[in-house]
Amino acid sequence: MTGMGYNNPDWNHGTNKGELAVGYDKIVTEEITTSEAPYHHIQAFVTAVMTLPNGETFDGVGILEQAIIGPHEPSGFKTNLDVAP
Repeated sequence: MTGMGYNNPDWNHGTNKGELAVGYDKIVTEEITTSEAPYHHIQAFVTAVMTLPNGETFDGVGILEQAIIGPHEPSGFKTNLDVAP
């Protein structure tokens, strides 16, 4: 989500930078060594199949947004910012 502007100090999500403003983030996943908050919230490209009650199917693509926040005893999460080991 950091690449989309969330919590970015210069390109915050929804900020109007002007008509011709262009920019990008470079995030090297191999260099991420901590469980920092900006990496708890993801959006992933997915393929999907919708099956109607009559059995007819439709293929599609989309984005799956995921954020896991809060205690979850089976996973060992005790606070809002705990992450998987």
